[in-house]
Amino acid sequence: MGNIVTEMSEANCDTTCSSATCKEKYQKMLMAHDTCEEDQLPTALERTLHDYEEACEANLCNTSPAAFTLDTSVCSPATKAIVSKLILGLTASVAYLLM
Repeated sequence: MGNIVTEMSEANCDTTCSSATCKEKYQKMLMAHDTCEEDQLPTALERTLHDYEEACEANLCNTSPAAFTLDTSVCSPATKAIVSKLILGLTASVAYLLM
């Protein structure tokens, strides 16, 4: 991760996270946060991620510039059934965790 905390501070990403540099650095920090074990992350990286999360909220997703909507009209009946079961399973899991 190098000097990502310093680089984000120098780029003023805490006030505006709209530059390509801020977006790239924030997404790298987020990837590290989401894929590494907690004891593998430097404390400064964890703190910076949370300090910048409001300013960088628009950069949380790097897969599409637009909101994603599942269009089931293009799915085959078999795919629709699989998606329906997946959604039901996820809903049941969330309901269980909230109890």
